Amino acid sequence: DTVSCLSRIWCVYEIFCTVRAGHELVMTFPEDERRRFLGALAKDSGAAQDALARVDVRTAESFDPADKERIMGQVEEVGGAAKVNEVVIAALNRALADVAARAAEEDVANV
Repeated sequence: DTVSCLSRIWCVYEIFCTVRAGHELVMTFPEDERRRFLGALAKDSGAAQDALARVDVRTAESFDPADKERIMGQVEEVGGAAKVNEVVIAALNRALADVAARAAEEDVANV
């Protein structure tokens, strides 16, 4: 399933804005969540990719309908939902790959 924050339009759009501004998206997790994520990734890496592929700014929700309308207007101004989704999914994939790579480096260092 899609991570709950990725079903909220503000979160999706803020990830897009972060990347568009030239910043790297960096993800951190509490240690127990990090272990759970890495275990799930080791068990089925395709599941994470599938969940990220379902991120869609068009179906993301907002508590305030006016917020969604305003954000979707901005989405159209920057090239549309397909472009925003592509940028967000790529950034999330890179960020999650970085989490996995850091974990692998830590494992090697602890051997």
